[in-house]
Amino acid sequence: MNKDKGQRKPLSEDNCYIIIFDSINAKHPSATKIINSYLASEAYHKKGIAIEKKVRCLYAKVPKQSNSLDCGVYLIKYLETFLSNPDKYMDILLHSKKCDDQWFTKESIEKKREDIRDLIVYLTKAYKEYMDKKISKKRRKIKKDNNKN
Repeated sequence: MNKDKGQRKPLSEDNCYIIIFDSINAKHPSATKIINSYLASEAYHKKGIAIEKKVRCLYAKVPKQSNSLDCGVYLIKYLETFLSNPDKYMDILLHSKKCDDQWFTKESIEKKREDIRDLIVYLTKAYKEYMDKKISKKRRKIKKDNNKN
């Protein structure tokens, strides 16, 4: 952000940007350094390219969570929303000065939490059924092998 005017520095198509979707509005300067170091190292070791430019991080103006529990739900919702229409949400990221329900509503977060819970319950039952069948099959095989002897 440009501290004098409270606006972002101009963006360039020649630069690479990482968009940070943070539901608690924290800053991550060490993450930016680590990412730049990693990208430079990968480029050098795998492609023999020395990277001079640094990746710039943009902090997305997105809905914030109201508790300390929902960061994972918000992350999933940010990604689903962004990937549903990247051009639209990139435009919002670059030009919106506020965070509002252009992204999603609080109600959709509650729904996403319920969907995740339901999926976990479903997968737990499916895995239990799978394991029960596997154990039952193994027991039948052992019983059959014992009857042969």
